[in-house]
Amino acid sequence: MVSHFTLHLKGVSLELNFIIQPIVSRYNIVAYECLSEIKSDSIEAPLDKAEFFSSLSKKNLRDIVIAQVSILNRYAYSLGEVVVSINMPASLILDSKFITRVCTSAKFNLAIEVTDIDIADKELEALSLKIDSYTNNNYAEFWLDDFCLKNFNASIITSLSWKAIKLDKSILESDEILRETIEVCSISQNSHLIFEGVESSEVCEKINYQNQDALMQGYYFGKPRTIDFYVS
Repeated sequence: MVSHFTLHLKGVSLELNFIIQPIVSRYNIVAYECLSEIKSDSIEAPLDKAEFFSSLSKKNLRDIVIAQVSILNRYAYSLGEVVVSINMPASLILDSKFITRVCTSAKFNLAIEVTDIDIADKELEALSLKIDSYTNNNYAEFWLDDFCLKNFNASIITSLSWKAIKLDKSILESDEILRETIEVCSISQNSHLIFEGVESSEVCEKINYQNQDALMQGYYFGKPRTIDFYVS
């Protein structure tokens, strides 16, 4: 089934493949993250993925999200109760017309993964109201992406109603950082913790020792692959 999208930029058209990576609980897949992969034959020179996506306009990002939802809807029956997360910055959630279209058109269990708090502090209350509204109406759940204490103030955990907090793989660098991060996140009692970058059984065991209810994502459980590879 077709799972790609053509992104039209200034005089350039790039092909994006939509791929997914599993998120597991005790080796059972409970969710997927939907990712965009730039087809190598559609570019003339290598691109830094993080830099590329951060440079896109809000319109480009909206177009990608709408395309992802449209394609994932074709797999809604096969996905069943499994959640699929889609990435976007906080500013897009404040775009009422857009976020309503995304949440009401999704035929699968949608999670919105907030990759960047790109709004002013005074807009956090409006963001909180949006998240609460769509969560309470069962349109979507909201996850905070790439949390670590060096990049976020701990207050971001309690100021917004996150269904899940995804922990940046940098917290796995030491047992002390891992313990401290888990302790800080424990103040948000209703949030699941998703540990990113799990690439070996040793890391898996280390996380389970610290948090037996942990959800995990990483190459140890499965690389990002086509939607058809995981869902059919």
